[in-house]
Amino acid sequence: MAVSPELMRYLWRGLDLVNFEVIQILPLNKRFAVIVMRDKRPNAFKRWCTEYAGSGHYFDTFEELQAYCRSRRWPLPELDADVSNL
Repeated sequence: MAVSPELMRYLWRGLDLVNFEVIQILPLNKRFAVIVMRDKRPNAFKRWCTEYAGSGHYFDTFEELQAYCRSRRWPLPELDADVSNL
């Protein structure tokens, strides 16, 4: 996913952008956003990840990731057509 310039400010140094692809950035306020990422490695143990304020949570499925976001009352991430089927 190409990250728009206005959302780049939510990414931080140390975020693993080599092994993970940013799927969506969900701003919560001016300072923090939920970063939804997918592991690009074919042998990944957990394919999906949310990063928020420096903490990562990992999930087997996108549906589990959405359920976690729902439980935190965060905006629900959605998959684009080019990312679905992963």
